[in-house]
Amino acid sequence: MSKVLVVDDDPGITLLLKRIISKKGHQIVTAGNGWEGLKLAQEEVPDLIFTDVRMPDLGGVELAGFLKADPTLQHIPVIILSGTAFLLELEKTHADDILTKPFDLKSVYAILEQYLGTAVNSNPYENKTGVKKEGSELKGAETKSSFPSISEPSQGYTNH
Repeated sequence: MSKVLVVDDDPGITLLLKRIISKKGHQIVTAGNGWEGLKLAQEEVPDLIFTDVRMPDLGGVELAGFLKADPTLQHIPVIILSGTAFLLELEKTHADDILTKPFDLKSVYAILEQYLGTAVNSNPYENKTGVKKEGSELKGAETKSSFPSISEPSQGYTNH
């Protein structure tokens, strides 16, 4: 299981990415700002980092610069999330890739495939034969959640 760090000051984006990434079976660690993201990257040493370009105090470009300057973290792919990606030049960001907001499932899955591969079982409740394990149903699944479903548009983001 790969570990993915999501650094974003927008809880809606963080929740959406958590749902998308965990659906592929990866472990998620989140930070609400750049400094917290840098600290978590040093403590957790994730396999991939998604970071918003604009955050108070320490933005994604600066965070990527710190990460790439650290010999123990420079190998980690950093993906910048930006609604104004067309204004960014990848070479000047210290990042490995830029994902334009709003993003869709296919774009995030393509990033995961490119940097992490897809050897991870996308459903932790199934065994290798694809048969559900006995007792794998989630308790409380029948209750209505206040969180948007991945299959439903959320906060202006659409799935294609």
